[in-house]
Amino acid sequence: MLVVAAGALPPIVYLKASFQKRLTEDAAADVAQRVQYMAHALASLPHETRINEVRKAALTTRERLTYIDASGRVVFDSTVYDISVLPDHSKRSEVQRALGTRFDREPFDPQVPGVGVARRKSESTGEDTLYAAARVDERVEGPSDVLRLAIPAAHVERLSSDLLTVFRNSQAVAVSVALLLSLLAAIAFLRPLQRVVAAAQALASGDFTISVKGLGNDEVGDAGRALQTLGEQLRRRLAGAQSGEGLLVQFVQMLGTPLAVLGPDGRVIAINGPARDVLHSYGMTSEKHLTDLVHSQSYITAMHEAEKRCEPVALRIEVGKSADNASASVSQNQTDGSRGRLTTIGWIHVLKLPDQPPLGVFLGVQALGRSLSLLPAPENVSAVLVEDVLRQAIERAAPFLRQAKLTVRDIPGGGDVRVAEVDKRLTLAVALAVEGTIPSFGGQEATIGMTLKDEPSRIGVVLRATVTSDTQEIARVLLEPLGGELQVSTSDCCLWLPKA
Repeated sequence: MLVVAAGALPPIVYLKASFQKRLTEDAAADVAQRVQYMAHALASLPHETRINEVRKAALTTRERLTYIDASGRVVFDSTVYDISVLPDHSKRSEVQRALGTRFDREPFDPQVPGVGVARRKSESTGEDTLYAAARVDERVEGPSDVLRLAIPAAHVERLSSDLLTVFRNSQAVAVSVALLLSLLAAIAFLRPLQRVVAAAQALASGDFTISVKGLGNDEVGDAGRALQTLGEQLRRRLAGAQSGEGLLVQFVQMLGTPLAVLGPDGRVIAINGPARDVLHSYGMTSEKHLTDLVHSQSYITAMHEAEKRCEPVALRIEVGKSADNASASVSQNQTDGSRGRLTTIGWIHVLKLPDQPPLGVFLGVQALGRSLSLLPAPENVSAVLVEDVLRQAIERAAPFLRQAKLTVRDIPGGGDVRVAEVDKRLTLAVALAVEGTIPSFGGQEATIGMTLKDEPSRIGVVLRATVTSDTQEIARVLLEPLGGELQVSTSDCCLWLPKA
């Protein structure tokens, strides 16, 4: 408001002075023309009848009308009853200018021939007055009668004030409208900006499900849409990363071979029971034991060699009666005299991830009661209802589905059909396949379709979505040794489970 007032003050001051000057000039020109016209009319009349005509004219005009004879004496004045008290007017500036005895002019003089103008405070009325005097006897050389017309300068001031008031009111209305429009524009701009800021803060706090509504086609709208796209991409990548880590953990736990995936800081990413047996990693000392192992010189050397050779490196771990007495040493390419027969406890593999330190994968070869083959022993095969397998698989995948805002359509009933289940491998394969569909939905809420296909020796579980390539590899490892199969197309995948 102060800026608006400061900007409006100079125009008001300028216009006030301009209005007064222009209105004074217009008023002087109007009075001069009128008094000239009246003087011309009186000039054609006999001298003895002029005063009567002036008296008649005074009755029809609001202005002060004065008639002055050639000697300067006031013969008639429309506002003064006793004209004898009026002084000699021959020395008045407007009279002298009308008679041509004075040649200076006022700034507002309209320069009408035979007319003189002046502005001063009247001695008889005490008002600021604008005068216009005209010579009556234009053809007479020397002194002549003069007719004078006067109006209060307050009339000009009042008109100027009225015009200035109209201007100020118009300016006030314009400023009010401008402020209102500015306020509306600020609100229209500020509210979307506040929503974008709130979305950015939510994104920074880890909420990737942001949705900014009411965005326009301006820069703020572009920023809001960019934040939404960023949230969707982060949600998709997070879902894919969590799905991959979940697949890794479940696959490691499923295997009977001692297997552990260790981070560079000793953090256990995935480990199964046989690996804990081999590494004697139990109870409260488990974390410390694995941390000591990762930081041991033999483990570090084995990691460097495996990364350098791009192939596994043998690692011997001497384990005593307690985990605290465990030590590690590297034994590379050691055998008992025959090729491929290991005399070490396990092998170290290097698993590289983009923009992350390499992970160590320990594959143990001790404490294996049977061959490394994934073929099941006959006594481990059991007949399980396919409906139970599907229900358990969905329950296993439920945490990942909830996080990705996905649901599975009603589990199809398989009647009395039973499948040949071994160590929950079929259940795990179905669960991994369901989780493997998460990245294909791109973080959007959806429902995964699931149907059954029946054949004489097997039953197919059809998922109406695509699965990731790593999921396909793991599912095939689980299914094929049991007589199952994984078939993948561009729009769905089918897990064939062997019937019991």
